[in-house]
Amino acid sequence: MVQKFNYMIILYPCEYKNLNKVDNNFEKEFNACQTIGLDTALFDHDLFVQSGKVKTTYNKYAKDIILRGWMLDKKQYFELFDYFREFYKSELINNPLQYLYCHHFPNVYHDVKQYTPNIIVAHKKDLNDELLQAIHSDLKKAVIIKDFVKSEKGTNLFKIDSNISFPDFKKFVYDFIEARRPLFNEGIVLKEWINLKKDSTGKNTNEWRAFFFNGTLISLDQNSTFYGDNIPSPDIRFVNEIAKNIDRSNFFTIDFAQNKDGEWIVLECGDGQVSGLASNANELEFYQKLKDAITI
Repeated sequence: MVQKFNYMIILYPCEYKNLNKVDNNFEKEFNACQTIGLDTALFDHDLFVQSGKVKTTYNKYAKDIILRGWMLDKKQYFELFDYFREFYKSELINNPLQYLYCHHFPNVYHDVKQYTPNIIVAHKKDLNDELLQAIHSDLKKAVIIKDFVKSEKGTNLFKIDSNISFPDFKKFVYDFIEARRPLFNEGIVLKEWINLKKDSTGKNTNEWRAFFFNGTLISLDQNSTFYGDNIPSPDIRFVNEIAKNIDRSNFFTIDFAQNKDGEWIVLECGDGQVSGLASNANELEFYQKLKDAITI
């Protein structure tokens, strides 16, 4: 549902122990905001996640805030949201439930399930030998293991073959959980392995990231290294059609990829505040479109 936002401030993490300088990972985005006239503020992300204390240059009241920063777990996001609401009568663009809706993939899965690989979900509190045995018995295809937010892509704790023995499967799951500490989120997600289209090198996939703000497509950019001429992109109508199903977030992302047959699928969804811009994104174009969407 489209909402009316009259004023917006973009909140970035500051450099380590320096509240007067933006984290260099977000410097290009911060500078783009300055160029096009979007108001900005900084906060000390490291201090906050370490102690729960908030230090910020933010000094407005009754304004909406878009966080552009590092991922926060459920407890941290709730606390940051409450802080700005209590002390400044301001709110982050997504309330805590809206944040978790796209940040934790199992929450949004049911709204995109016809476009994405099948998943099996298990909360950490429910994990025991009986449940793991049942899940293992259901493994008919290879799967990717991730928590509710991220995988361990690039490691040997990423893909689980369907013919794995139960003892090895159990060890794999608990090794993955241990590897994700202290950032492990909520539970495990086993996602059906899909062979993706590769370029002529046989190594690179064709992946794209879309950002949506308040129902409007802000950007659709390549988010992988895929070589060749006339690199295909998802059809805008297809992208918008899927986004219509994601109706409980004001700011979110959808990641797309081509399967081996060239069909487009949804890889992931995310909260737009803690999702990085696509690798091929143009910061000025992104923030100009965001500004336009804010002022519609």
